Amino acid sequence: MKFSKRIPANLFQNLLTVAINSTDKNSYINLTDSNPTLSGFEYPNNFHWKLQNKITLNYDPSPFGSDRARKAIARYLNLQGQNVNWNQIVITSGTSEAYSYLFKLLVNPGESVLVPNPGYPLLDHLVELEGSTPVFYSLDSSQAWSVNLDHIRAAPSNTKAIVTINPHNPTGYNLLTDDKNNRALENIILNKNMALISDEVFENYVYEPTLPKIKLNSEIFTFRLGGLSKSIGMPYFKLSWIIVECPPSNFNQCMERLELINDCYLSVNTPTQLVLEKLLSFAPYFQKQVRNRILKNISILGSSIASLLPRLKLWPSEGGWYGLIEVNPSTTNQETEKDENLVIKILNEEKVLVHPGSLYDFSLDKIFLVVSLLPESNIFAEGINRLKNYFMKN
Repeated sequence: MKFSKRIPANLFQNLLTVAINSTDKNSYINLTDSNPTLSGFEYPNNFHWKLQNKITLNYDPSPFGSDRARKAIARYLNLQGQNVNWNQIVITSGTSEAYSYLFKLLVNPGESVLVPNPGYPLLDHLVELEGSTPVFYSLDSSQAWSVNLDHIRAAPSNTKAIVTINPHNPTGYNLLTDDKNNRALENIILNKNMALISDEVFENYVYEPTLPKIKLNSEIFTFRLGGLSKSIGMPYFKLSWIIVECPPSNFNQCMERLELINDCYLSVNTPTQLVLEKLLSFAPYFQKQVRNRILKNISILGSSIASLLPRLKLWPSEGGWYGLIEVNPSTTNQETEKDENLVIKILNEEKVLVHPGSLYDFSLDKIFLVVSLLPESNIFAEGINRLKNYFMKN
């Protein structure tokens, strides 16, 4: 049997995965965990009450999601200062599914999609599973992780879409706030006839609420993504959304095609849609908890790393819930080593787990470590202290 080339031929476990699987999970502090349900946040005791209501047994599927749920999302977004009409909203069972629908809508097999590098590794697979090719554009660390416009210009002529993540995962920078850069970017997008997919799942975790957000040219086909996983910390409810923004003359054509795609799957569960307004009412309380935790853990991380300069450098961030640490091997007698090997050594010697930067495709000429800022602060502080101990000894 020959399997599809959309799936990598070698599905082997890397050395870090082998090391993690062979280590007792209760024996180390996990600073890679970004699951809010396991991070000690408070949820209302009666939060799931309405899921037991008889009304949730009524199955009345709609390709875009129920009007009731779409209107609840529009109200939620408009309370945040956005100007969204409910008929612009398409509901999916998750952001990954939203990506797959948009790639089906925009990109033919064999055509290309621009994705950021560094970036979230799942994106590569999502593009390839649609029979398309990921083309990477770099983010310039010397310019606050700004988009490398030359890479966008050099994209193949069959490139149909560009993905941005705002705030970016894991650098925490917003890629669409610099007006001059955005004007140049939108000109390239228009000239190349590409669509923009803006992943905004971390939008509620921008550290400075006044950070300007630039809206690109209305002639650009723009698809903005959000969902319950990050907005209320409940990934198990499996509901996300696409906000469709495109020229009025093309809006109906776009929505008709998305309707056909969604109608083939009808994957969004009815109970979550019926209680969505209730779920979203919890968002402000949950988001406040997360922002407070993030800011406290950033402070802990910053004060710990400061004592190890220039061995370690904490990169500044504008949002999201990850911390980015650069390791400077030139300050010791150690030769530069693979970040994966470094993470395994830290796990074995200090019993604390962090992400290697290579997981996010950071440049191999630098060593980066990525830590989640979600763990409870006492656990986070102990984990960072163990990380600090490793570099004091090595």
